[in-house]
Amino acid sequence: MAKQNKQITGTFRDGINTRLKVVSFLLFLFGAALIARLAFLQIIQHDTLVAQSEKQYLSTVKTHFGRGVIYDRNLNELARNVEVESVYVNPSEILDQKSAARILSATLKLNQDQIYKKISSKKHFV
Repeated sequence: MAKQNKQITGTFRDGINTRLKVVSFLLFLFGAALIARLAFLQIIQHDTLVAQSEKQYLSTVKTHFGRGVIYDRNLNELARNVEVESVYVNPSEILDQKSAARILSATLKLNQDQIYKKISSKKHFV
């Protein structure tokens, strides 16, 4: 009887060892596939992905969406859209802030010192 229990226990352990080996192999295979995909994207497709990224980041999109007028419950006009031109600047991308302030002040007909003060701030959007 004791010999039979040892035989059953040994068979049980063999089954667990086999399962452990299969699961370990599958995890290794998954990790290898993940590393292969990462290498493919980072090394082989690098130039294509950089070009695609720059195209998405440096594109200009014109929108012509009109917004509606806002009314109160008596249909009195509360707010309406007024078309204005706007300019924004990312100060962290400007190398020569004094020159940029001079050019913007001439173009926008605004005070150069006020523009310089705004674009020399640490904000990401002015």
